[in-house]
Amino acid sequence: ALSIRKKIMALVEARLALALHSDDDAFTDRPDGPADSTGFAFASRRTAFTARRSADLRLIYRPMTGVVVTGGGQVELERERQASETTSNFGGGASTDASIFDEARRTWATYAEATVGIARGLSTDLGIRLDDNSAFGRFVAARAGAVQAIGGTRIRASVGNAFKAPTFSETFADTPFEVGNPALRPERALSWDAGVEQTLLSGRAVIGLTWFDQRFRDLIQYTPAAPGEPTYDNLAAATARGIEATLELHPVSTVSIVGQYTGLRTRVTDAGASTSPAFEAGAALLRRPAHAGRIGARLRLPARGMISAN
Repeated sequence: ALSIRKKIMALVEARLALALHSDDDAFTDRPDGPADSTGFAFASRRTAFTARRSADLRLIYRPMTGVVVTGGGQVELERERQASETTSNFGGGASTDASIFDEARRTWATYAEATVGIARGLSTDLGIRLDDNSAFGRFVAARAGAVQAIGGTRIRASVGNAFKAPTFSETFADTPFEVGNPALRPERALSWDAGVEQTLLSGRAVIGLTWFDQRFRDLIQYTPAAPGEPTYDNLAAATARGIEATLELHPVSTVSIVGQYTGLRTRVTDAGASTSPAFEAGAALLRRPAHAGRIGARLRLPARGMISAN
């Protein structure tokens, strides 16, 4: 990644960010033993190479104290090359199905954000972004938030939406058991949160409490289909809500200690085409812990050094 900053006018700053990321993965599932030679995919392997390149150019305008306006654009190029083999035996002898795809997609995006100090201790933030993707079309995301400071107390709230793009396999796969769906929409989320933060002991301690609520829809599911027909569709929905508590301590200027707890409740609100007990209406989402905690510490050293642990 490369980032360049340049002040082009007294009140305007330009920033250019360039990024390149790549992954080269391999996966092999060999038979577990001589008896493991029947059923679907008793042996498989897959290789995949993915690459992302992006450029982001933004202008930051500070017309007065407490006001920051940002506008910019981004282009991102993604490519995935995947090869896979699946060996199955349903009683008539083993057969191997192979799949290869090499696909790319491009996203153009433009965005704007404004942070404004409305009154003493009160500031608001409003942002909007338009993504135009060559594979799944356009998506508009927006977010609004406000913070009110009263002495050592900060009260904040925000609301916004977001999306998660379909994977390359969900869009482009072409095997006897997995066929991508070019008509897939992104998974969508709508979230809001509200919280309070209190500073104590002349800044040596900060405690915070936040309630959050998230609603997901158009979740992508695998569905059995006729040969050659797409096996993915936007069908399911779910919610996640809970509370987050934090405690931050600064016993001395060079030491920070942070504790964090999250209590989470998730529910499937629409099981879609799922017949699995792992994803049924009213059940909790898998791999989403009901309780999570973290403790971290950081020590600043002379000569700009730092040691941290979590």
